[in-house]
Amino acid sequence: MGMKIAVLIMCHIDANRVNRLISALDNKDLDIYVHVDKKSNISSDISTDKRIRLLPDELRIDVRWAQFSQVEAEINLIRYAYNFCEYDYYVLLSGYDYPITSIVDFKRLLLENPKANYIGLTRSKNYLNNGRPNNFDKRNDIYYPKVILNQSVLSRILRRIWVELTGGYNRTYNIFKQSNHSSGFLYYYGSQWWCLTGSTIEWMIGYLKENQDFFYGFKGGCIPDESFFQTLFMSSPYVDTRRDSLHYIDWSEHNNNPKWLLLDDFESIKCSGKYFARKIADEDLLDALDEYIRRKPL
Repeated sequence: MGMKIAVLIMCHIDANRVNRLISALDNKDLDIYVHVDKKSNISSDISTDKRIRLLPDELRIDVRWAQFSQVEAEINLIRYAYNFCEYDYYVLLSGYDYPITSIVDFKRLLLENPKANYIGLTRSKNYLNNGRPNNFDKRNDIYYPKVILNQSVLSRILRRIWVELTGGYNRTYNIFKQSNHSSGFLYYYGSQWWCLTGSTIEWMIGYLKENQDFFYGFKGGCIPDESFFQTLFMSSPYVDTRRDSLHYIDWSEHNNNPKWLLLDDFESIKCSGKYFARKIADEDLLDALDEYIRRKPL
């Protein structure tokens, strides 16, 4: 199957898990690019070869939760891969993701749908919510001081107070609103993890180069990695090619973060129709997925 795919991996801990993911992605048509958080010391333990490349130190970012550094790292990954080779698809994964199906099946999906872009959208003011704002919209409506953008108890309390002072989750007083980039600009939200065509990525790179003001509203926002690429994509000429994300993500525990997946989740994962599982904590589940993929007819 003639298709070149760039796999972009974001990681910060557990080189063994990253290496296991890389091994599961072994295929002559896949090139793998890995961003290791600048705070991390696992780089030397990650397997590399001519198809597996670590971003050089000067392109590594000190990634902080809920801050724009997440997006900076992703952009560096994209540009680094783009400058190496011409790819048909780019897929963004974390070090704790894992394939649910064979790479042959994954390539078949992309070959049969060569213009499709797989990026999820979540209900918000500009999508499926009839113009009514919710807590997602609040992420870009106001400026968030970096001191309240972490997961400590104190920061969560201060962040909640800041949201209420500015109008609450469902509205924002005009005096507190960040300026939009341009007239009619719309924000969209969704999962950080996507799979986009080479043409879409090329358009994004060119657009960001020519429109530096696009970054403005995200640099001061909260959790921009779940809105930057959704908003960029929905501003592109490829909107009609959008399909849902290829990731299985379990939000059933209704927490700020998705559930860590265990062996008990195997049947739900297997029947999900997705291609990657997000946040696997259990080696037994990885073993079960490897066995399932090995036995599945091609």
